[in-house]
Amino acid sequence: MKSLNTPKQKSKWSFQFFMNKILLTLCVPLLLGFATLHDPTEPPDYEEKPGTPSQGPLSLTAIFVYPEHSLVIINDQALTLGSHLGEYTITRIDPDTVELTGPQNTKEVLQLTTSVKQAR
Repeated sequence: MKSLNTPKQKSKWSFQFFMNKILLTLCVPLLLGFATLHDPTEPPDYEEKPGTPSQGPLSLTAIFVYPEHSLVIINDQALTLGSHLGEYTITRIDPDTVELTGPQNTKEVLQLTTSVKQAR
């Protein structure tokens, strides 16, 4: 007579199986690298050239000053000291201003203006 106490077979749908699948799903983008976003309305022959100026005036959005380096956001581009933005070169970064040198050594100083909302 066979014993009724047979060991249970492990289901392939175990908790560990699901955790491995979730971990793999989350890690694949990190292993492959994140793809850059592509504008679906962009013409097929369009090539973006780094450092090309945006239409209109220069707009300073943010300044980040760190002990090792500084970073500014001008016309939605992240730039550092020495970076080129069209005909301009960033020559100085202070906590509230950015100095750019343009054609014929003309200087342009952008002032960071922020609006602070106050509670009523």
